[in-house]
Amino acid sequence: MADATIKEIAGKILLYVYYRCRTNAVEFEHYDEIIFNFGSTYKKVKISGKGQLPRDLQKMGYSDNDLYEALKLLIKSRHIESLRGRAGIHLANIQLTPYGYDVIEGIERSSEDKKNFFTLFNIRISNNMNIDSLIKSEIGNIVGLGGAVSGKLGR
Repeated sequence: MADATIKEIAGKILLYVYYRCRTNAVEFEHYDEIIFNFGSTYKKVKISGKGQLPRDLQKMGYSDNDLYEALKLLIKSRHIESLRGRAGIHLANIQLTPYGYDVIEGIERSSEDKKNFFTLFNIRISNNMNIDSLIKSEIGNIVGLGGAVSGKLGR
C-alpha cells in the first residue's frame, strides 16, 4: 500500500480512533498504547505497544514509518491528542478532539463537509455515504465489519 499518502493514512487512523471511541472508549483510552522504537541508530521506526491499537494499525498494511508520520499529522493538526507521552515516542490515552469529532460527524451534515474531509485526508465520500458506510469501506477489514454497516457502531 505504498501508493497511499500520509494524509490518507491519517484519515483511516482517524476513522479507526472514532470507531474505537464509539465502541469501547474506556478500553481504548485507558489501556491501548503505542510505542515507536527508533533503535540505537534512529534509522528505522518500529511499532509496538499494548492492546488492539498497535496490532490494528499494522493490519492496515502501511510501513511503520508511514503510520508514525500519519499519527504525528493527526496530533499536530489537533484531530487527536495523547494525554501521556515521552517525546512523541510513547502515545497512550489517545482521544479524539472536538475538532476530530466534527470532521468525521460533519460528513453527515453537508456536501461541503464531505469535500472538507476529502481535502484533509484524500478520501472521497459519495453523496449517499454516512459514517458507518465510510468506516466499513475504509477500515472495515481492520475492525471486523464483514457485513453491511447500519445503525449504531457498537457491535
